[in-house]
Amino acid sequence: MRQLSKIYILITCGLITACAMATSQNLAEQGGESYKIQLLKDCKLVSEQDMTASQVASYQKLQHQEEKMHASEAPIQAIEEEMQAYTDKIEKWSALAVQETETSLHIDKQASEQLNKAAKEFEQFMAQHREKFDVLEDQGHQISLAAADFEQSIKSSTADVDYDQVHVVDTQKRDTGFHCYSQNNSL
Repeated sequence: MRQLSKIYILITCGLITACAMATSQNLAEQGGESYKIQLLKDCKLVSEQDMTASQVASYQKLQHQEEKMHASEAPIQAIEEEMQAYTDKIEKWSALAVQETETSLHIDKQASEQLNKAAKEFEQFMAQHREKFDVLEDQGHQISLAAADFEQSIKSSTADVDYDQVHVVDTQKRDTGFHCYSQNNSL
């Protein structure tokens, strides 16, 4: 069964790689004309430029990693209610276990035992789901690498511009509802 899973993963990776290569080749032929980089300073457009094919490829890798991040978040979102229930239980027993006034400190041993029990249950729950958090952490690292790669790809073409935000525009798609926020105003 493990061998079958490995084959499936290899086939999937091969297909993804082939699609990425085809997209990159297509963009190289087009010159990446449908993507623009907008540089903003305090939400005011200070520069706009067409993206090169390598910048587009780097940006699309970043987008792919973002999509994978959303997929990695789904299993965590599925257990959020259970995590919140454990958190609420721990907070409740914690408030009951130790009660403090200006002149005294009261420790309720029964509530303290219940707090310890709830904490252990939560630890076990988290241990059961540790793999989901590890996948999310690994994907966070991958998205960080892709973001650094994209940042590096635009660095030379944006070096002479004073900006505090970058907005990538796909001219083939409708407006995505981008909002720029600054202390002075927002777009």
